[in-house]
Amino acid sequence: MVHLDLAKYHEMGRFKEQDGAECDMDAAMFHLKQAVNCEVLEAIQIMAKLYLNMPTDIFSSVQIPEDEENIDIGVGYMHNAADAGDRQAMIHLAKAYDTGVNLGSQRERDWKQAVYWYDRAIHTDEIDAGGEFDSTMDDPMYMLMSCEAELWRKGGLGLTKDPSYAGELYTMAADNAMESMKGRLANKFYALAEEAWAEVEEPEE
Repeated sequence: MVHLDLAKYHEMGRFKEQDGAECDMDAAMFHLKQAVNCEVLEAIQIMAKLYLNMPTDIFSSVQIPEDEENIDIGVGYMHNAADAGDRQAMIHLAKAYDTGVNLGSQRERDWKQAVYWYDRAIHTDEIDAGGEFDSTMDDPMYMLMSCEAELWRKGGLGLTKDPSYAGELYTMAADNAMESMKGRLANKFYALAEEAWAEVEEPEE
């Protein structure tokens, strides 16, 4: 945490020299990397976003070239953050494995991985390693449930199709949407649940 604080102070120019330089970004990045090495979650989150060219509250002036090597590094940091309990990172990975966007050169679309991270995000209701819980209102629970349900209904890309479980997830999404006063969306999810259950093959007698 001391390294992270020093990184922030350097980035803000608290230690600026007499030569007029606003801040020492080399020193700031050095301390940020040391904080990452010490497994400080906030530092890992910042580093992941920098390498993936995602907006950050601090270090906004840092520009890392957007190439496959750096995306690979960013995805690695994102995995570290997700493993530490960061829901935003879990959701990012779920969408990345779902769509293939921001996976770099080392990974391919993988719906088995996608549903794993969707499920982790849905069932994470405890504080993360940084002592916080990010409700991620940009991705409400019912949308995460419906996204996972869609993958189970389709199957493919490493995931065995399971329309029965998809129906359960669509129903959960509908119930959650109803609690969130999203009646029209809830009705849509209930209808999708019925469609998914209609695709379940009857066992042979």
